[in-house]
Amino acid sequence: MNASFMVLALAAFSLATVAVSAFGGCAVPLLARSAAGLAPTARVRLSLMLAASPLVAGLLFVGAAMVPWLVGLDHCVGHGGHHPHLCPVHAHAPPAVLWIAAAWPLARLALALWSFATGIVAARRGEALLQMGDSHRPVVAIHSPEAVAFTLGLVRPRAYVSDGIPAEHLAAVTAHELAHVATRDPLVRSLAKVALAFHLPGIDRRIARELAAAQEHAADEAAARALGDRLRVAEAILAVVRLRTAPVCAALFEGPTPDARVAALLTPPRVDVARTRTLAALLALACATALAAADPVHHAIETALGVLAGR
Repeated sequence: MNASFMVLALAAFSLATVAVSAFGGCAVPLLARSAAGLAPTARVRLSLMLAASPLVAGLLFVGAAMVPWLVGLDHCVGHGGHHPHLCPVHAHAPPAVLWIAAAWPLARLALALWSFATGIVAARRGEALLQMGDSHRPVVAIHSPEAVAFTLGLVRPRAYVSDGIPAEHLAAVTAHELAHVATRDPLVRSLAKVALAFHLPGIDRRIARELAAAQEHAADEAAARALGDRLRVAEAILAVVRLRTAPVCAALFEGPTPDARVAALLTPPRVDVARTRTLAALLALACATALAAADPVHHAIETALGVLAGR
């Protein structure tokens, strides 16, 4: 397996991720419009599927393209040199444009991993500064007059609630943050950002916003179930917003607007697991189809690489 083949494989992976990301970018508005008919947990799963789709599709198509060579059906010599050969044996030196295409996903992944690593360091520093007393408590009190509540920590997330939260709203706010703890939302969001590195710029941010919104709505729903009172959670959201005077860190509190959260609580979402299952079934069908059509996929990828290389 030579360097030329690795470059071609990465370039093919890059083409697949770009195509799927562009398609996914068109699906984001449709997902947002249909969100009112989905349970928030289903929205989270759909957002994660959309976030991972370029990575999964890229690996799937490159893997399928390798099947003819693995089973001995590839015939690189027979179809000449009019396009690059995605073959560990017959791969020729790729032109500069394919090197650039191969470098694209690696550069994006490196930046995402760096962001993930710095996020871990920042979370640990924040935890060290905020924790007082028993560090194993799921809820940590912050001695501050500002009305602030958030969840911090990737491996062992904890809820942080300030003294500025009014006593009558403390249970609702705490239940909301504990819902984030239960589903490990900080870790899920950080891993999703790594997967989003394979999306086109701009589309990755739109999907990240949709995921953040879905997680906030899901935590609101969990808090409403825990308290048995949706209106109580809505009132707590508005109360915290009114009491907050200091600027809010966008990195910690990204998500839907308070008005959108309150509106969702006043209008119970329709539970629709079937759509998520349908999407999962379609993904499984796509995998089976790609493997069954391995030879056409192989030639299609080689042809696309040839077009990109100007052959």
